[in-house]
Amino acid sequence: MGSQHLQRWQLRSVGAPIVMRVAGLLPVLTQTGTPAMLKQPLSCSITAGRGRPRLWNGDGAIRPLASDGATMLLEHIVPGKPLRDLPVEGADRDATVILCDVAAKSHSRIAVEAHRRH
Repeated sequence: MGSQHLQRWQLRSVGAPIVMRVAGLLPVLTQTGTPAMLKQPLSCSITAGRGRPRLWNGDGAIRPLASDGATMLLEHIVPGKPLRDLPVEGADRDATVILCDVAAKSHSRIAVEAHRRH
């Protein structure tokens, strides 16, 4: 997976590929030793959402490190507490606040980006 991008971005594979429905992810290290994920679509026709990491630029989302067409090098984050656990623990309100905050940020950024294009 992504051998040309491994060479171009001087990456070292450090794990098995993770194959999802529309893309593959490969855990890698950058030349400086920074953990990252190489994301490559499984079909060249799948490009929806590829601009979103750049739009968010790490503010509440994964930070893009590099991109080449539909292939992206993304920061590798270590997950904290899963959002789905909050309601189970009786923290429904906290989960709702987080979801609403993410939705509000997402919609405002997408609207601003759409306005810039027109």
